[in-house]
Amino acid sequence: LEHIAGFIFGMLLLPLGGSLIIITKLPAAVYDELMLAVMSKTNSTRLPIVRSIIELTVILIALIIGIIGGIGTGRIGAGTLVFALVIGWMIRFYLTLFERMGLYET
Repeated sequence: LEHIAGFIFGMLLLPLGGSLIIITKLPAAVYDELMLAVMSKTNSTRLPIVRSIIELTVILIALIIGIIGGIGTGRIGAGTLVFALVIGWMIRFYLTLFERMGLYET
């Protein structure tokens, strides 16, 4: 039960931190910078889709390396996939919230 609570807490807290970095214009983390660069180059406003594609690509690379290395899926599980699919939507939610508060402009 505490694992599920920790996972949910992390799913709420991690994108909040990423969103705060984005609105402060500080150098973002690698995935955030990549997400923003891809969105800029493709003129996309679909942050959740772009972020999910990036996350799923990294998971696919890890899966391929794990299979080649003989460990199979390793630590990739359902939580990993849920995280990859939800993180972009959560960042978008927080950015929208900050925009409504007047702290961020798209």
